[in-house]
Amino acid sequence: MIKYLVGHGFRFTIDHCGGCKGVWLDRNEWEALKERNLHDDLNSMFTTFWQDAAEKEARKKRLERIYIARFGAEDYTEIERVRAWLATRSNRQELLAYLTDKDPFDV
Repeated sequence: MIKYLVGHGFRFTIDHCGGCKGVWLDRNEWEALKERNLHDDLNSMFTTFWQDAAEKEARKKRLERIYIARFGAEDYTEIERVRAWLATRSNRQELLAYLTDKDPFDV
């Protein structure tokens, strides 16, 4: 049995047997997939493309949990807001340099 990530906000995996090609779902997993209209994508979930995207999503969520634990939820929300703002600026490298300068006015 091989476990495949579902992704799309789900934390559960789907079991797939390479020998008989059977698929096993635990209690309520089929209903959860149907609620988000992902049940028709069941076979796609076994592809490298789908698994790569699901793993990327899982990594992002793990990092988010680490940062929230380290910074606190309020500070994490604020730094994400600043990060999004910086991404829209053409002079973001200069802005980052300013932010990381220990004392920009000590000349």
